[in-house]
Amino acid sequence: MPSQPAFPGSPSSPFLRVTIVGWSEGGLPLIRIGDAGPVEAQLLSGISDTDIERAIAGEATAFAQCFEHEAPLVVGVTRAPRRDGGPARWTLVEDGGKVLIEAADALELRCGEAHISLRADGRIHVRGVDVTTRARRTQRIRGGTIQIN
Repeated sequence: MPSQPAFPGSPSSPFLRVTIVGWSEGGLPLIRIGDAGPVEAQLLSGISDTDIERAIAGEATAFAQCFEHEAPLVVGVTRAPRRDGGPARWTLVEDGGKVLIEAADALELRCGEAHISLRADGRIHVRGVDVTTRARRTQRIRGGTIQIN
């Protein structure tokens, strides 16, 4: 990787607002800070390609931390308010020991071959190689119609 230019920053404000302009051939985001750049930047774990694509499209703001003689590190991407003025498509609320995740259309959890899908119309799908349910006390199955196999 070519030598990285030094970027402005201060101990009181180590993060800089950056413009993400695209992807490098190596698959890293290309950022511009002020009139400098574009240069390749590293990504902090947890920032998705979708986050970067939103920043490229101007729908999100990105922040980076810069170091001397090292590639800048993108440390966060914020989502801009929705343009239609409507509510967010999903929310995450932590209240004491409870976490609530709400989505307008669907919520999916995936890990390898395991998949749980919740739909706004009330449908729930659970898929996996093996599915086990356990109850310490009573386990009830209720429904208008129950089909087994």
